[in-house]
Amino acid sequence: MSEIIAKALTGTIGQDEFDNASETSIRRMIDAKMPNELIQMYEAQWHGGKCVFCGASFERRHVFTEVRDKATATGLRVIADYYDYTPSCECLEKYEQKTETDIRIAAAMERAEVPRRYRHVSFATWDENVGGPALNRAMAICRDYAGSGKWKERGLFLYGNIGTGKTHCAVSAARTIIQLSRENALFVPAVDLVNRMLAKDADEFMEHVQYVRVLIVDDIDKLRSMTNDWVRERVFSILDAVTREKRALITTSNIESASQVYETFPPAFASRLVGYSDFVEFVGTDKRLEIE
Repeated sequence: MSEIIAKALTGTIGQDEFDNASETSIRRMIDAKMPNELIQMYEAQWHGGKCVFCGASFERRHVFTEVRDKATATGLRVIADYYDYTPSCECLEKYEQKTETDIRIAAAMERAEVPRRYRHVSFATWDENVGGPALNRAMAICRDYAGSGKWKERGLFLYGNIGTGKTHCAVSAARTIIQLSRENALFVPAVDLVNRMLAKDADEFMEHVQYVRVLIVDDIDKLRSMTNDWVRERVFSILDAVTREKRALITTSNIESASQVYETFPPAFASRLVGYSDFVEFVGTDKRLEIE
């Protein structure tokens, strides 16, 4: 498209050729699977029409006048005489900004190593008809934690039966934080956290964690099965550092009550975790929220 416009501005392309080239570019957008709404909006810019969102008409614009004024101001000889259409509303600009935000968040979720099956989940995708009042209240607490800024000072410990939506809410909280504050995050299942301490790049991983603002540890209670004292010390040093530096530590666990934290973790860390985190119980049967 930019090459065609350059030709138009230098007077080396006719109106018909320009229109045809524009249509070709639209077809390329379709081939690239651009959202249909955006294709229609761009098409309206070249050929006129109405906003597909609010119905406002696109206004005809004489490009020659703008180019002539620019040429007079710069002293350059530029020839272009054609019309296009501009929206009289802000829908296109808002749509493009929304698309850009979606792309940014999707990239951040991928960098955070969130499992593919959870990357699209959010509080908006929570099905209130599945879990019942108790689980809906738990979800609301998590949503408030992420949206109100509590994450800047405290952690979030989600516990309860398997399949009740704890991971869904943990990832949704991280998504909200990323969206509102552009912070970076990292999702690590507890088992993988142990494996990374045994990997060759363990030091590199620990350095990476130091710069993560939001750390999500899934199934953290599985850390109680660690038998290697060296690994155990390194793992808890990471988690302890996150709490001391008041970064967001979001954890999920299948323990049945908050009091079991002291039975699951070393006393010093358990005490810090209890004092630092908001505990949210997920009460319900294993419904396994549908996440595709």
